Amino acid sequence: NINKFMDITILVWVDEETQIKRVKNRDKLTESQVRQRIEAQMTLDEKKKIADLIVDNSLNLDKTEEQIDRFLKFILN
Repeated sequence: NINKFMDITILVWVDEETQIKRVKNRDKLTESQVRQRIEAQMTLDEKKKIADLIVDNSLNLDKTEEQIDRFLKFILN
């Protein structure tokens, strides 16, 4: 419930397959270890319910940056 103390909550989202692949590569973990981490967290559906903005990080970097730019303009205005 810490989100109640925040002005805005942003969820950076990616599909589970991509999430697992990225975490395995970044943290040098097994798929089982990554799944344990994911299962220990709030589900994506729960996160979406409290998020003010959602960034789709499953696309290429340019598309992600475009979303961030739009959100920053929205937030700062």
